[in-house]
Amino acid sequence: MFYDMTTATMPWSEFLRASGAGLATVAERDLVLQRRDGPDLLVTEARREDAARQTLGALAETLAQALRQKDLSEIVIAAMRDAMPWIRALPEGDQGLFMEQLVEKASQASSLGDYGMLDVLLSQWSNTALVHANPALLAKLAADPDSGEPVPRP
Repeated sequence: MFYDMTTATMPWSEFLRASGAGLATVAERDLVLQRRDGPDLLVTEARREDAARQTLGALAETLAQALRQKDLSEIVIAAMRDAMPWIRALPEGDQGLFMEQLVEKASQASSLGDYGMLDVLLSQWSNTALVHANPALLAKLAADPDSGEPVPRP
C-alpha cells in the first residue's frame, strides 16, 4: 500500500487500546491500522473516500471522452505511455486494447465502488508486458503445449 504524508499508521493493537487517539488522527488524515495476522486496514472519513470515488469517476469519463476525440487520442495515448512505461512493451494492438479496458474498468470501478478490479487489470497487463519484453519467456509460452517435451520442475 502507498503511504504518504497524508497517511498515518498505527498498530492494530494500539488502536484497540486507544481508539480515541486513532480517531482523532482520522479527522486530519487517513489512518492505516497495521495488523500482524491479516491485511492492513484503512480508516478514513467518508467524505474523503467519496471525494476520491467521485474524482476517479470524473477522470475515467474524461479519459474516455478524450480517447474518442481523434485530435486528442494520440496525446492521451502518449501521456499514458509516459505514465506507465511498461505499456511500450505490449504489441501495438494490445496497447489500444489495454487502454480501452482501463477506461472501461475505471468507469465500472467508480460506479460500483470496487477499485480492486483496476488493480487486477493493471497487474494482468503489466505481467503481459513483462512476457513481451522477455523474448525467451515469450517463446516458451508461445510454444505448442502438445509438443511432447516435459515441463521442467519448478
